[in-house]
Amino acid sequence: MRIAVAGNQWITRYLIDALHEAGAAPSLIINMSAHLAERISGYTDLAEDAARMGATLYRPEKYSLVSPQDEAALKKHEIDLLLVFGWQRLIPAWLIEHCSLGAFGVHGGPELPPRCRGRAVFNWALLLGYKKFHMYAFRLTPGVDDGDIAGLQSFDILPADDILTLYHKNCVASTRLFIDLIEQAKSGAIETTPQSQEGATYLPKREPDNGGIDWTQSAERIVDLVRALCPPYPGAFTALADERVFIDRAQVFDSSLTYEGEPGTIADVFPNGDFIVLSSTLPVYVRAWRGTRFSPQRGLRFEQRSGIPLADPVL
Repeated sequence: MRIAVAGNQWITRYLIDALHEAGAAPSLIINMSAHLAERISGYTDLAEDAARMGATLYRPEKYSLVSPQDEAALKKHEIDLLLVFGWQRLIPAWLIEHCSLGAFGVHGGPELPPRCRGRAVFNWALLLGYKKFHMYAFRLTPGVDDGDIAGLQSFDILPADDILTLYHKNCVASTRLFIDLIEQAKSGAIETTPQSQEGATYLPKREPDNGGIDWTQSAERIVDLVRALCPPYPGAFTALADERVFIDRAQVFDSSLTYEGEPGTIADVFPNGDFIVLSSTLPVYVRAWRGTRFSPQRGLRFEQRSGIPLADPVL
């Protein structure tokens, strides 16, 4: 079977390594050039990976794959099954139609499909305090996450999870879904279930400026924002004078050990540099932060609201 993989992220590397170990290494890897790294979140150059497993590497002219050059070049490759993981763009109809067994991607959300199509699904799931996440493999169409479903894998969102651990769970769940697709294809047919188009919801993209902390919110909501945006994402931030301070790790401190003061006030500082900030409910314990000039001091007050707020979507 001639398998192609399209992707530009470290999660793509996880997939192709797992496919290689499973005896289903791709013969073609579609990966944008490294000069576009700054424009692609989590970019990973897969040239060495392709060489290691004897796959052809194709560098598209356009990320959208809509150029005549990309169409002509890729149509020279016979593709049975295209797996898309870490691509972040829609796949054009001509490429989907070129694959003899079809093109498949994965998507997911804290609500079952057809809800939660669109962008930033892992971030929104954490930010809104969900406890479960559902990944599904689906047959690609020119539309947005609306194809027939070929498999479903759910996993927990635990209190210790953050955006990085959710991406790692995504790697495991999605790779298992893809390998199951390959096994189905080898046995003769890929079974799919039509995805309902009624009741679909679409989640909006989040920009770095949407990561501002509102200290007038609850401690739980602030902690969820921090874990939703911690590295490898840019991070949740708060403002002090003209400086942005990024908070990468935080937790609710305690329901009995409380402090008096306005939300955003640094109420306590510990010898190791950890500090307490007041919210509208409980104290927030900050355990990892980044700032060029900032040094935590008791009594300093962050701006109560920072950044450009983004309304919660309907999931």
